[in-house]
Amino acid sequence: MDRRPNQPVRATSKAALAARLRLIREEIYGEEGCAEIAGQLGLPLGTWINYESGVAIPGDVLLCYLVLTGTEPLWLLSGAGAKFRVTAPDAPTDASRREPIPSGVA
Repeated sequence: MDRRPNQPVRATSKAALAARLRLIREEIYGEEGCAEIAGQLGLPLGTWINYESGVAIPGDVLLCYLVLTGTEPLWLLSGAGAKFRVTAPDAPTDASRREPIPSGVA
C-alpha cells in the first residue's frame, strides 16, 4: 500500500501557510520587514525568505513566530478563525516595541 502523502495537496497547503506567514509579517513589520522579523527570530534573512517561499518551517521557529507575532495558530495553519490572539495582555501592538526572542529559545 502506498502511504505517501498526496503531493499536490501538500504543496498547496505549504504555499498557503507561506502566504499567511508573509501576510502577518507585512501587517506587523511592513513590506520591507523581512530582515527585522528574521532578526527577531534569530534567523538569517535568507532562511526567513525561504519560509515565506514555502520551505518547511521547523516547529521551534514556528512556535517562536506565534509568540512573537501573537498570531492565532489555527488561523496560521488553516486560515480559519481570528488572525490574532486576543488574550495576550503583554503582547506589543507594533514591531517597534518587540524584543528579540532569546537565543536559547529559537
